[in-house]
Amino acid sequence: KQWYQRRVAITAGSISQRWKQLDTQITDSANEAKDNVKFLYTLEKFCDPLYKNDPATMVDHIAGLLNAVRMIHSISRYYNTSERMTSLFIKVFLNRESK
Repeated sequence: KQWYQRRVAITAGSISQRWKQLDTQITDSANEAKDNVKFLYTLEKFCDPLYKNDPATMVDHIAGLLNAVRMIHSISRYYNTSERMTSLFIKVFLNRESK
């Protein structure tokens, strides 16, 4: 009976530890997703004029967009690599082309 109780205690501790790891990962991912939504809404404010104006008028809005991208790159936990920023630029450009 003692062996069984010790085994249950060890297993419960192992499960509890794994549960805490998963909880931390899920919480981090949820926070990252919230941050990403916030950053993407920030970009949207600068991208809308690019999508709605002709190329001559677009020039006035590019500096604001680049400053927003720089801020996102320095603050974001997700968009802090060259690969992810490149992907973001491609999506912004392709979205412009489709409008």
